Amino acid sequence: GVSRTYVSTNIAKGSPWNNVEGYVSPEIDKLFHEGASAFSDKKREGVYKVVQKKLVEDVPVAWLLELGFPTITRCNVKNLITTGIGVNDGFKDAWIE
Repeated sequence: GVSRTYVSTNIAKGSPWNNVEGYVSPEIDKLFHEGASAFSDKKREGVYKVVQKKLVEDVPVAWLLELGFPTITRCNVKNLITTGIGVNDGFKDAWIE
């Protein structure tokens, strides 16, 4: 998951998809652990909202661009895009009318 790019136990310079920035926050480490081990969706959602807020405040990574993901589809294809990552999320809820 996304935690590997922020937790201090995964600092690995020069290795993609790790905490290459060297960001260290005991609070973020604790929150990611708490979120990953939460049984309740509601609890997990609350924890990850705090994680997002803290990461926005700390700015461990400064994003320099935003990618657009254009999608072309037909009118009779329903529920194709159900999340912010578009068709990259899968088609389990899609159907053809």
